Amino acid sequence: MCFICIYHLWGLPLPEDADTEHPKVKELHELLAWSEGMVWCSPERHGSMSSIFKSQIDWIPLAGGAIRATQGKTLALMQVSGGSQSEPYRVCRRVNILRDYSDDKIKIYP
Repeated sequence: MCFICIYHLWGLPLPEDADTEHPKVKELHELLAWSEGMVWCSPERHGSMSSIFKSQIDWIPLAGGAIRATQGKTLALMQVSGGSQSEPYRVCRRVNILRDYSDDKIKIYP
């Protein structure tokens, strides 16, 4: 059986504007702990990920105890672009940005 939950980023504050007790931050942390796999999708903004998408990544704790919030979980990243930037090779070109943050245990496929 599969349960699906959609987390909307609307209302997620910037990391420097709130603390971890903010309701949207608490919801994000609870869903990270609950999920076994995640699909993240962001529109392309000026050749990169959107700022609110980056904010979501910044809110993810690096470790809770000795475990990262995404450790051992499946994560699919999608980026959507439109107009003249919608050629197939450009849709996922900025996924390469996240390659800089990977370690040898993470596989990122463009």
